[in-house]
Amino acid sequence: AQALAERLALVAGVTDAEVLVDRERRQAIVTARPLDGATLSAYRELERRISASEPDWRIFLRPPARPLPEVPFADGEPTEAGEQAIALIVWAGQRVQAPIILSGPQASVDLAAARLREHGVAVRTDPRGTGPVTAAWGAPDS
Repeated sequence: AQALAERLALVAGVTDAEVLVDRERRQAIVTARPLDGATLSAYRELERRISASEPDWRIFLRPPARPLPEVPFADGEPTEAGEQAIALIVWAGQRVQAPIILSGPQASVDLAAARLREHGVAVRTDPRGTGPVTAAWGAPDS
């Protein structure tokens, strides 16, 4: 468990004392410091790599609230890139303690919001306009 804490601390840019290791539940949680140029995808990949090397543990790397991707739609459904964006927003939304605000066309916003809520992500909607669905972090207490 100590080696796991040290590895998580290294990728998160924190000390190993800042990594919460629950040996009984076999999970480890760390809040990452912002790393220059790191996107949410990069933080998710870091978590994935450590999780792959520790299959008996649940790993949670909480990223900084970096910009969220747009969710492109075609014919009323998310495109392949849109599905990937939703998956990344779900991952980030489950780790960052802030709601996600979705804006864009009503039907697309409603569909994307439903997908996020299915995974327990706090969502607010602001339907308007045309184009892709945009996602942004909301204030945690509002």
